[in-house]
Amino acid sequence: MASLYIIASVLGLISLFVLKHAYPRPYPGIPYNRASARRLFGDIPDLLKAVKTTNDPAKFVFQQCRKLKSPVIQLFLKPFSKPVIFVDDVREVKDMLGMRTSEFDRAPSTAAAFEPLSPHSRIVKPTNAEWRSQRRYWEGVMGRAFLSKVVAPKMYDCALELIELFKTKAAIADGRPFACQDDFDIAAFDVIWDSNMGSKLKALEAQRAAILETARSLAQPTSKDSPAALPIIPTPEIHRATAYFIHSIEKTLKSYSPPLHHWLLRWLPQYKRYWRLKNDMINSRIEEVRAQFAQLSDDEMRQRADTCVLDMGLRRERLGLGDGPDKMAIPSTQELHDELFLFLIAGHETTAVTLAWSVKFLTRHPEKQGKLRQELINAFPGAADGVLPSIDDLLSKPIPYMDACIEEFVRLGNIHPRLVRIATVDTQVLGYPIPKGAQILSSSYVGEKPIDVPEELRSPMSQQSKDNFRSHWEEGMDDFLPERWIDEDGKYDPKRFPRLAFSAGPRVCYGQRLALQELFITLSLLVLTFKFETVPDELNTMGGLQRVLRVPQKSYIRLSVL
Repeated sequence: MASLYIIASVLGLISLFVLKHAYPRPYPGIPYNRASARRLFGDIPDLLKAVKTTNDPAKFVFQQCRKLKSPVIQLFLKPFSKPVIFVDDVREVKDMLGMRTSEFDRAPSTAAAFEPLSPHSRIVKPTNAEWRSQRRYWEGVMGRAFLSKVVAPKMYDCALELIELFKTKAAIADGRPFACQDDFDIAAFDVIWDSNMGSKLKALEAQRAAILETARSLAQPTSKDSPAALPIIPTPEIHRATAYFIHSIEKTLKSYSPPLHHWLLRWLPQYKRYWRLKNDMINSRIEEVRAQFAQLSDDEMRQRADTCVLDMGLRRERLGLGDGPDKMAIPSTQELHDELFLFLIAGHETTAVTLAWSVKFLTRHPEKQGKLRQELINAFPGAADGVLPSIDDLLSKPIPYMDACIEEFVRLGNIHPRLVRIATVDTQVLGYPIPKGAQILSSSYVGEKPIDVPEELRSPMSQQSKDNFRSHWEEGMDDFLPERWIDEDGKYDPKRFPRLAFSAGPRVCYGQRLALQELFITLSLLVLTFKFETVPDELNTMGGLQRVLRVPQKSYIRLSVL
């Protein structure tokens, strides 16, 4: 009997311990929903209910800030976990990301999602000397010279191949809409593989050839508003492997224990097969280029023009960089491998998803589409007769309305809806106490009406930056309106509103210039070649799905060749 009492007492103590730590434990001094603090699952039930209506978790959080009348709130999103602090103030978020890096750094949750796949890449490292050295080693990759001379021609060629694929699909569809998300993904992967590794996959060409062979046998639906029947063609294995690993990141981010989840994934036969394939393809290409460089003298290496990211990395490895304290650490082969793999993961899906959102906005706003096309024709008159501008032509002339459209595509597409940091010290944000170790969440969307904040509560640098932008908000920010970025002289004004789509500060998206250049080239050629016709409402919803990125629920286009 005594043993039963002991067991019952132990179980009771365990239950009390579990209940104490499972329920939310609010940080002092930060507003929160009182009802959520009394629930085991905190804010999760309200969040799920809101998402059913809006399909956008950020909308729920913005509503909570306004309900609590505070730009800083805390949310309870997991049992047995500390609250997440949400900051809804664009000025202060930009200041935290850019000027207060000694107080806020990359969150461990971000590193945990990427570390199993790319443990030696920069994305998993805190902002320290090692991270800075590695970033400096690769800094030329996103320089204007490399992007315009090396990467832009590859983007141009792939855009032309995408056009041919779309012409083929449009002819088969015969006026019907067809899905386009996978085509954008393949095109962007073709670009990043060639730009990264210096070899061509030709996946778009293979898709078109296979579709021509098989599509004629498919029966098309009677209605012209029904999606066209098109064959599903396998993509190159390295593309499928990369897509598989991106999906694994999504699952890891959503899991309760990311390390355990990924450890279990690694035992799956498909994971092992794709991991071997990825390692073999990247490592063999590294050794192939190293062998080519071994035949060259140092003088020849210095004079040799880089043809891809791998070239630049291995040339720097061969020659070394700088002297004394300025000399950069040469990455190991594994660091080189992981950085190249990270470029593949991050350098294609972001562009592909933004392209899918872009054509959706163009389809829904035919007057803006027509205005953009006319601006392009004004800049390149030959396009009126079907002569597309060359890559040199495209890069030589500013197209203010295209820049403005891209701003809206990126802002409203909002493919990176979460910006996550961790407080590395006890600090304050807008007068609220932020304890060391707290996870800080903010949205990259710039469009919600700001909550009034007394200026004296802002950080000194935030106060000084007040006039860095013409405005921080205006009515109708949820609407697609490229004209908001055009000034009185008809020029594109990047200082019209603040921007967070690519984050800010030293951890700003490394591939920002690459993405914007690819969007400019691809969309310019597509708009000059096709008219994006109206698509039935059920195929053109503006709802998004939250994966690693925020992707359109449905991505369909209906094309007329101009």
